Amino acid sequence: MLHVARSSVPSLLAGTFFSPVRSLPSPATILCRFRRRSNEVDRSRTADPVEHDRGPVLVLIEYRIARDDRPKFFECLKRLSQARRRDGAYGWGITEDAADSERIVEWFMVESWAEHLRQHHRLSNADADIQRETTQFHIGPNSPVVRHFLTLELDGIGRWTGAAV
Repeated sequence: MLHVARSSVPSLLAGTFFSPVRSLPSPATILCRFRRRSNEVDRSRTADPVEHDRGPVLVLIEYRIARDDRPKFFECLKRLSQARRRDGAYGWGITEDAADSERIVEWFMVESWAEHLRQHHRLSNADADIQRETTQFHIGPNSPVVRHFLTLELDGIGRWTGAAV
């Protein structure tokens, strides 16, 4: 049992409640930073502005994986696929290049561009750890290549609709 002299209790409480603490940003400041980061992600991934309801979106992530690392890499990908599906991805899969067995492509679909942006912002620390663990098997000189494809559709008279076509 801890014994504290009565005269020291007020000083302990004063130190606990009245010690200088760095102030936290206001909710408005946090929202502003979030929006700024959100817009930066949007601009950095597209050649032209994208309507947020546009979709579905096909995401391709190209890894280079040494043949000996494939079993461990695939185990990581299983966990990553669960995280991606939990965050809204569907139609997830992996493929290998028939001409280059070190080239593995992970692919998945997301309902809209806005949903894909939300995936980036709701990434948990645990999911980020899984992504880092998966990426550690990549042997290319740069990071894995990530590509985003937006669906185009034909209108009634054969013209393509979607982004500026």
